[in-house]
Amino acid sequence: METIDLRWVKVNVDMHKQAALQCQIKSIPTLILFQKGQELWRHQGEITSEELKDILVATI
Repeated sequence: METIDLRWVKVNVDMHKQAALQCQIKSIPTLILFQKGQELWRHQGEITSEELKDILVATI
């Protein structure tokens, strides 16, 4: 099985307003998947762990 290096970053948009603007975060929660600086996927709102797993498998 291949391993993939993933990094999770949590940003407090109230404290880091510029980062929220730069990433165009309009609602909380927002999940964004980047690869080499390019946005591959974005989801706003709640998501189950199973849905997230399926997205990661399909995208990476």
